[in-house]
Amino acid sequence: MKYILFVGVLLLTTACARRAAAPVGPTLQLPKAPETTVVTDSVVAVVPPPAPTAPYRMLRLERTPCYGKCPYYTVDVYSNGLVLYDGKRHTRLQGLHETRLDDDVLLTIRDAIAEADFYNLATRYPAAGLKDLPGTVISVTGANRSAHTVTVIHDAPAALQALIDTIDRTMERATLLEVR
Repeated sequence: MKYILFVGVLLLTTACARRAAAPVGPTLQLPKAPETTVVTDSVVAVVPPPAPTAPYRMLRLERTPCYGKCPYYTVDVYSNGLVLYDGKRHTRLQGLHETRLDDDVLLTIRDAIAEADFYNLATRYPAAGLKDLPGTVISVTGANRSAHTVTVIHDAPAALQALIDTIDRTMERATLLEVR
């Protein structure tokens, strides 16, 4: 009787064992960098490749609403070239859309960020006043830096305006596909 009870409990516990859940949805696979062999003073060492960094949002541009018919939208540019556009009001495209940027276009945007010396800009232009006008809010995040956000109502420095114009031209040329 004890034997039958033991076998029954054993079967019951193995039949009810939980299996690990399979991952749901697609997973991002980053390319693996090759290992490097370093020889110094007769010592050979195999240096593993640097850990790949996950894509991050490197830039957000938001056009803020006004009491009239000002375009109201956001553009998020990710380090891997993904762009998400969210048209909210008074834009040619409404809703969430996406596109991919080539590496040379991403480099152009990064160069414009560097040229504007973005991390050293003031956080608001002009420094005070004017609440009713539409604005542009730009937030830039580096791979190893925290975000810096600048709000522009008017009178942006020339290099900052060039960055805004670069993003505008990029979005005008992009083929945006609706995200469903």
